[in-house]
Amino acid sequence: MPLSGANIKEALSSLQSFINIHKRNGESPTFGDRTSTHVHLDARDMDADELHNFILVYMLVERVLFNFINPERKKNNYCRPITDSNFKYVISKLRETNDTAHIIEAVQHETDKYSALNIKPTYTYGSVEFRHHHGTHDLSKIYDWINIILAIRLAAKKPVEYWLDIYSHQGYRALIDTLFKDTKLDGIS
Repeated sequence: MPLSGANIKEALSSLQSFINIHKRNGESPTFGDRTSTHVHLDARDMDADELHNFILVYMLVERVLFNFINPERKKNNYCRPITDSNFKYVISKLRETNDTAHIIEAVQHETDKYSALNIKPTYTYGSVEFRHHHGTHDLSKIYDWINIILAIRLAAKKPVEYWLDIYSHQGYRALIDTLFKDTKLDGIS
């Protein structure tokens, strides 16, 4: 069952308690390059247009997301940039359909579960998975990351043309500042 609001805070608080117990016992968590913090975003209520917008808006800002987390993460085989894959060509063709099931079927066949934005779970769980974030026990970083993901979700409610218009008339900086207003990405280049 997806968590939201207070449930997320409660779950992360439990995680922090678990980590603190281990730290007190001298067993602080360590993270290798295969370790990451995955966040799933519930996409069951997205229609075809919103799912398209979500993916396309994400593709507009993927580079910024990697720069925020750690630019080296895009070299990790377990969170490959979607903009470096063939999926960018598939999504533009799917723009012509208004059938969410058709999009999900194409996603199932044309994407990689190790993409930074893993769209495959839409088929089985009704969620999209963000794989960018390295392993961390810093809950403030996880909260910040969740808020950035929610900003993309909110942005998908507007047509991608809205975001492209901001980009073409005001520049990339204005796009990022508008899309990520009130998140840790607000004002970051």
